[in-house]
Amino acid sequence: MGLLEIDEQPRLSALKAYQILDTNREEIFDRIVEFAAKICETPIAIITFVDEQRQWFKASIGLDLPETERSISFCTHTIDREEPFIINDARADPRFHDNPLVQAPPHIAFYAGVPLKDRDGFSLGSLAVLDRVPRQLEGTQIATLQMLAEQLISILELRRQRIELEHLSAQLDDTNRQLTKQTRHLHDAQRIAKIGSWELHCPTERIALSDEIYRLFNIPNSHDCESLSAFLQSVHHDDRQGVREAIDEAARHGTTLNMEHRILRPDRGFSYVRIRGEAGFNDAGERIISGTVQDISSERQYQEQLLLLHECVARISDVVMITEAAPLEEPGPRIVFVNEAFERMTGYKSAEALGKSPRFLQGPKTQRGELDRIQRALLKGEGVHAELVNYTKKRTEFCIEIDLNPVRDAFGRISHFVSVQRDITERKRHESIV
Repeated sequence: MGLLEIDEQPRLSALKAYQILDTNREEIFDRIVEFAAKICETPIAIITFVDEQRQWFKASIGLDLPETERSISFCTHTIDREEPFIINDARADPRFHDNPLVQAPPHIAFYAGVPLKDRDGFSLGSLAVLDRVPRQLEGTQIATLQMLAEQLISILELRRQRIELEHLSAQLDDTNRQLTKQTRHLHDAQRIAKIGSWELHCPTERIALSDEIYRLFNIPNSHDCESLSAFLQSVHHDDRQGVREAIDEAARHGTTLNMEHRILRPDRGFSYVRIRGEAGFNDAGERIISGTVQDISSERQYQEQLLLLHECVARISDVVMITEAAPLEEPGPRIVFVNEAFERMTGYKSAEALGKSPRFLQGPKTQRGELDRIQRALLKGEGVHAELVNYTKKRTEFCIEIDLNPVRDAFGRISHFVSVQRDITERKRHESIV
């Protein structure tokens, strides 16, 4: 048995002790990857764990993969290190340029991972941010990733301690000290994720709130149980009855609670929150409901703005198409958005076009010279106007006039291309007759 195999077994035993592999998604992990992606300004963030044969994704944003082979994972390199493992351009790195995760979807070009080391120093996996284009992170971004990795370990430690408490009652005093420490970390995690916790004692309608809920609702922290009626005064008056009825339903029938509502702000405005709860019983056999409250105001605002933009663009009479910026060579950048006018012009449904290169519309009479001119302009990061012959789903020729322009991110890098296309088939036919 080699040295690697000898050292690997304790690490795998430590990983299994957390009972994290193949578990369902959990909101706290999802919020951390969302926060990591936002801070590092990357489209992808992941939390992965590495067992014998695979890297498994506990949470991800911007990447729809449940797992990959360990042999091709970037994470397997991260867990061998004490410090963050960063690849600024995987396509130029001899260790990774042939990696299928680089050469094929998701086309990873940038990777920055922080090892998740437990209290015994075993690397369980990684917290990482990724991009499809080369880039670098600032020092503050790396430091934030490391802090989030520490929070993840705190959450995992809570998980393992809950498991150990079932079997190690003789070590109760030591476990209590650890729980006190981990509770502090959990409060930090709630603050970062803007999630508060609460527990309602149904017989007395007294509700205990975490510090984060007092902050979210902007109410004085009494450090005592609130009455449910007093607490509901912070709920928007149009939503108050619905919240009360949902809580009563959960209390009577032991059902789960999951709804969105508004809370009042001191400036007479309001914020959106999502409230979740599960009914159970305390040690005295009395009904309780335990749950969380999450601030989703930014999420709601973003969704509303995105929906408005989508609805406006969808109704434009000209075709609007958005693609990724790379690769410009074969197979070409992938389509990420088309509007309804595209469906009318080409006969293809949106679902048939998304993920493909615009080249699937080309055919025998598509002008090679125009395509080369477009590519030269895009390589320079310039907009371009052109006329092209394309083909419908029924392989009927049609002519388009296209304005194609690059879209740059906050760092000035080209992330996408947007094109506006008009059908000029009749005009070209008329010109040929004249």
